[in-house]
Amino acid sequence: MKHTFLYVCLLLFSASAFTSCSDSGETQQQEPDQALTDYENFVTEFEQDSLSEVELRAMQQAESDSLSWAKMKQNRQQQFEQLKSNVQDNQESYSPAQRAEIQGLEQRYAATVEKRDQQYAEVSRRYKLRRQLLGLEVNEDDMSEITAANIASTYRQFVEQLQQQESQLDNRDWEMVQGWWVTLNNRRRAVEDTLSVADKRTIEELTQQYQVLIKPHI
Repeated sequence: MKHTFLYVCLLLFSASAFTSCSDSGETQQQEPDQALTDYENFVTEFEQDSLSEVELRAMQQAESDSLSWAKMKQNRQQQFEQLKSNVQDNQESYSPAQRAEIQGLEQRYAATVEKRDQQYAEVSRRYKLRRQLLGLEVNEDDMSEITAANIASTYRQFVEQLQQQESQLDNRDWEMVQGWWVTLNNRRRAVEDTLSVADKRTIEELTQQYQVLIKPHI
């Protein structure tokens, strides 16, 4: 998304330059090179682009964010197809080496799209697990939205869901489960002074059940 403006500007600039100098043989020679440069830059920057924003969208998992992800993919594909079309329009002007480069760029783009989709799906899956274990949407890493009123029920949700999904988790999942559990315990300590005796007893019992579940995986 962040490159959309850049490429639109490049395309508009190229079109403007071609129109204003349409009688110049020099412009006709430069246009294929500009098309290839734009195409190469787009693919290269897409390969190097950070996934952080994509991951954040994946972790939200709301319908609107899923639609945003789909829209982003659609816009990116449209940009790619336009730049690819510009290159194809100048196909006869390229050397065999440049044609091979063009083919390689298309393959690089397709490989990056596949990798990006896999990473998005993996982040989405693990956030779904996090949400299932905690039983509520937690928007802060420190779980500050969990209060003394709901922390005992959060522990229960965590352990019961873990029992149900134990056989489906891989090593990386278990590492993340342990991290979430540590954060949940840190949150418990933050509200411990306001917990009832009953809630403390419940949390202690659930902690013992968790230890049994986690032991084979640590």
